[in-house]
Amino acid sequence: MEITTTFLLSTLCTFLMSCVGQDTSMALPEFVTHPQEYSYIVKHKPVTLTCEAYDAMEITFNCLGMKMDTERTKTYESFEPESGRILVKATFDVTQNDVRGLEDYWCECQAWNGLVEGGEAADQFTLSRRGFVMTPYLGKYFGEEPQSQSVEEDSSVELICVAPEGHPEPKIIWKKNGHHLHPNKDDNLLITESRSLVIQNFQMTDEGDYSCVAKNLAGKVESSIATLTLQDYIVAAETNLMMADEADESTFLQIPEKEYYTTKDTPAAITCAVKGAEFLEFRCNNGRIDEKLIEKDVTNPRGGPERKIKSIYRVPAETVISAGDYSCICYAWFMTDAGWSGTETKPGIVKLAEIDERFVSELEDMTVAPGSTVTFRCQPPRGTPAPKVIWALNNQQLAESASVEISGNTLMIKQVDSRYEGQISCVAQNIAGTQRSTAVLRLSEDAEMVDSSKETTDFPTTLMTSTSPAPPGSSYFSQDLEDVYYAARRQPAELVCTYIGANLLTVRCNGNRLAANRVTTQEDVINGQKSITGIVNIRLQEIRETSGEFYCMCLAWTAKDGAWKTIEGSRSVIREAFLEKAFMVVPQDIEVMAGRTAVFDCVPPLGA
Repeated sequence: MEITTTFLLSTLCTFLMSCVGQDTSMALPEFVTHPQEYSYIVKHKPVTLTCEAYDAMEITFNCLGMKMDTERTKTYESFEPESGRILVKATFDVTQNDVRGLEDYWCECQAWNGLVEGGEAADQFTLSRRGFVMTPYLGKYFGEEPQSQSVEEDSSVELICVAPEGHPEPKIIWKKNGHHLHPNKDDNLLITESRSLVIQNFQMTDEGDYSCVAKNLAGKVESSIATLTLQDYIVAAETNLMMADEADESTFLQIPEKEYYTTKDTPAAITCAVKGAEFLEFRCNNGRIDEKLIEKDVTNPRGGPERKIKSIYRVPAETVISAGDYSCICYAWFMTDAGWSGTETKPGIVKLAEIDERFVSELEDMTVAPGSTVTFRCQPPRGTPAPKVIWALNNQQLAESASVEISGNTLMIKQVDSRYEGQISCVAQNIAGTQRSTAVLRLSEDAEMVDSSKETTDFPTTLMTSTSPAPPGSSYFSQDLEDVYYAARRQPAELVCTYIGANLLTVRCNGNRLAANRVTTQEDVINGQKSITGIVNIRLQEIRETSGEFYCMCLAWTAKDGAWKTIEGSRSVIREAFLEKAFMVVPQDIEVMAGRTAVFDCVPPLGA
């Protein structure tokens, strides 16, 4: 029930005292409701702080030590006949704009009694406890993630999960094979005080992929997968683990090659085949490859020594770009009288095939007299694997003969006649693509007779570059990284870059390529060209753990004729934000005459 202040005061006076001609004496206001200790602004929805107090004439809000505008405060008053007291309630809305850029935004209430003592105004007040208002935060990186393990049957195993930094404190949810676990419904599962997951009596049915999910008002983030397997299922003991070349020669029918190359259009196909095994799997960069990605052919499925398994794993270029070094082995598992025995192959390394567009050194046109001996030299583009060179005349491959000598990057034609007049091509090619450098050989009776067989010319190795501006419609960074970013304890530095015309966008920090799950990408089409925006958050902890400067740059990957080309963006430095406590100049009290201008000087603390 809400009633007017005048009526409430007169009623209170009736119950307590005569209000005419007497001094009043009342206790300080008494808070019964304080601001909530922590409140969070979610999806830009304001937070309402509430205070309630007895024996108060007014309640005001103080935030960060400053009195808030009373127009933003809503006040309600009610009279309690049983106690004869007035309860005053006040509410105040805190918005996103109030807390933006501030780590600790707090408010408190002041309840005033407005008494008159000895004929003089003597406003007295009581302070409530502080309530903190903030935007919820959840970091991306776990303090510790669960680790894959092989576990003995009937034993206990613990998976540890230390949640990322967050406010409010993140809750931990455990998942197995993508589905939520319910420890309160499974006597074999236990959650510790530190939120680790304990499987008390491990069985084959407990095998699977486990992960933990940290969740609060800001969202959720999931850890990497930890695979639990029954120990005897993989390798009972080190003595049962054999390298392929130590095992029976008939065990593996096909093992990975030493090197593979993958391109944008053609994944690298790693093939393994084994005889007599029960299972065959791929492990790359110490992680088991999902069976859904494997092409498998099994003969004699019932098992036995004649059972054969052939598996193919096709590695796309994007996987190698994201992971950097990429190494794969094959595991074969056999059932023996002593239990399970494992055999592994030697690793095969998968690399990204590349070839530059520009030759290190191009061919040059020649005009010579008939009968001359001429030499053409080219230095092919840089590439992985190293490009091979073939020579062509008028688009027909040249073969060595009495008149033609070919030595790698050098072509010599002796006693030139009209048969060799035309376009000479140096063709460089590898699995990533083909590049050509061409020149024209002309014959003229007026030209000089040349005998290049007697020449010794050092071959140029300097890469030629062009400083011409990019033509309209070419690929380019429409938004590059800024020169400097700053990270705070609860506010990572957000790096954003956008490239027009790229097939892929990656980020490199301190010389190392960040994993794909660190970079959030957004794709769009602008003027008919693909646009990719990459967003990376750099935490303060990463900066503090780095000796020297912490720097990053964006790399755009473009594909042309099956070859990859990289374009580096600007280098950006990420530093720790700071704010000193002491102001350089503090405003001073001054006295001025009415109607005059008052000037206050304030120079903030040093900070960045």
